Amino acid sequence: MTGVQEFMTQQGKVFRENVFEFFRYQVYEFEGMQELQNLMKKFQKSFLNAEKKLAGKKDELFKEKRVDKWKLDAQTLKIHAVESLMKNKGLAFSKMLPKVLS
Repeated sequence: MTGVQEFMTQQGKVFRENVFEFFRYQVYEFEGMQELQNLMKKFQKSFLNAEKKLAGKKDELFKEKRVDKWKLDAQTLKIHAVESLMKNKGLAFSKMLPKVLS
């Protein structure tokens, strides 16, 4: 075996041993990142479902026009008249059920 062949054989052996180890840990890292991404998607889906459910509940309460069920605090009632809340759906949604949002 010539010097070049021996050198190439040694380099191939070093490459196989070290590169395999390097990529093995990258695979573990990738698996961890995939798991983290799946958890993020799961929590995002859960959050969006809860947000949709809350919006539906607020819409039902707004259609009923029963302000007593909105659980408004005294400060909100001082600042905004009930009539203005009944006319402005966006304002009413932002003020109703304050304990659910905090």
